[in-house]
Amino acid sequence: TFNVQRDIPGAFVDVATFLPLERFTGIRNQIQHLDRASSSLISIFTDAFECHAENGAGHLVWIRDDRQLQVDVLKQLTWYYVILRPGLATQQAGQEKIIELLFTHFLGVIGDKKKDPLLPPGFRGLFHPDGPSNQPHRARLAADIVSGLTEQEAVMLFRRLTGHSSGSLLDWLPT
Repeated sequence: TFNVQRDIPGAFVDVATFLPLERFTGIRNQIQHLDRASSSLISIFTDAFECHAENGAGHLVWIRDDRQLQVDVLKQLTWYYVILRPGLATQQAGQEKIIELLFTHFLGVIGDKKKDPLLPPGFRGLFHPDGPSNQPHRARLAADIVSGLTEQEAVMLFRRLTGHSSGSLLDWLPT
């Protein structure tokens, strides 16, 4: 029979055989190793699923207990070594600041004709200040502008708006 507490070390060993032993630095052979490991694990986990008819009316998806335990171990390793790391937390905090500043910037620019050049061209003229409940519309438009930016575009705009980079008149800006 299957015993979760007894089998956790075995599940860890099974998953660990796919992981690199040295600290990840991003060199080519490490990336290739992770690509191969990812492909192997995906194959192993997708092969662990079975679909059974349930009284002829529907289907029941089932995964083998040992594979489910391996997935759980892999999730815990991901949380510990990736998600809860200070490097990621500080990066996410910085990204939140960028999004917050850009949203606030566009919220203040929308509806002010003198500041139209600070809006991406595709969004100019979309706001009608005399329309009903214009504040929610302004916020939605600001959110649409920010959400349409790539990460690189958002960082570039943030740097230019905060004076950290003057950029060039020829730099491409989002439309």
